[in-house]
Amino acid sequence: MTPHDAAELLLGYISGYNQLMYGYIGVLSAFLVMCFAAADKLNRVLSVLVLSLFSLVCIMLIFRMNLIRNDMSGMYLYLLSLKDSNPESLIWFGTNPDWAVPVLTIITNLVSFGGFLGCIAFFFYQRSSSPADGAT
Repeated sequence: MTPHDAAELLLGYISGYNQLMYGYIGVLSAFLVMCFAAADKLNRVLSVLVLSLFSLVCIMLIFRMNLIRNDMSGMYLYLLSLKDSNPESLIWFGTNPDWAVPVLTIITNLVSFGGFLGCIAFFFYQRSSSPADGAT
C-alpha cells in the first residue's frame, strides 16, 4: 500500500467515524424530543420497549465508534511505520503528540456514555413529572 493510499484510508476511517458520531447525536436528540413529548404518556410495557430499543441502538453505535477508532489507531501506526521507512514520503504526517489518541478515546467514551445516561435520566424525569409541572 502506498503512503497516499494509506492516508486516504485513514481519512475514510475518520469520515466514517464522524458520520457515526453525528448519527449518535441525532439518536440522542430524537430520544430527548420523544421524552419531552411522550414519556409521561407511555405505559410500562411501551416504556420498557422504548428504553430497550434506545439502549440497543446506543450500545451498537458506541461499539461501532470504538471499532472504527481502533482501526484508525492501527492505520495511524502503519502510516508512522511508512514514514520511518521513507522519511521523505510523509514529511507532513505524525506531528500529533503520543498522548492525544488515548485522551481523545477517553473523552469520546465519556461523552457518548454520558449522553446515553443523561437521556435515560431525562426519560425518567419526564415520566415522573406531571403535565401541571409546566409542560404545555
